[in-house]
Amino acid sequence: MKVLFDTSVLLPALDVKHTQHEACYKLLKNCEANAEVIVLNTHLMAELFNNLTKQPRLAITVAEINLTVHRLADRYVNVELNMTDYLAAIDRCTSLGLRGGVVYDALHFQAAIKAKVNVLYTGNLRDFERLKTEEITFGIKSPY
Repeated sequence: MKVLFDTSVLLPALDVKHTQHEACYKLLKNCEANAEVIVLNTHLMAELFNNLTKQPRLAITVAEINLTVHRLADRYVNVELNMTDYLAAIDRCTSLGLRGGVVYDALHFQAAIKAKVNVLYTGNLRDFERLKTEEITFGIKSPY
């Protein structure tokens, strides 16, 4: 099985002080134990770095966060989003009449399409469900 984690799942999995840490960390470890292919995408890496570096409660340096991001990129399957993918995400939002920040979720959604995942894991079910259209066959689930 192939799964994609968005930032709302991977960030809590890494941050032991996050309120959803236990559920997200358990999901990540279960996926690893079941030899599921864990997919990350280029957009996620920037979001993750942004969110981790603005967490004042984390007792790690920016250099350590950088190292963590690099280790994740080395450990899991990476899906690179190119201009065609960004435009497809924007087109999806446009065709569904969606505006604003949902485009960032649409980038994760496009990565899931591109990687042909079975499940996209997110903490924002409502936002991702509204991006789904008839031809989408993967599931959208939350660990919490």
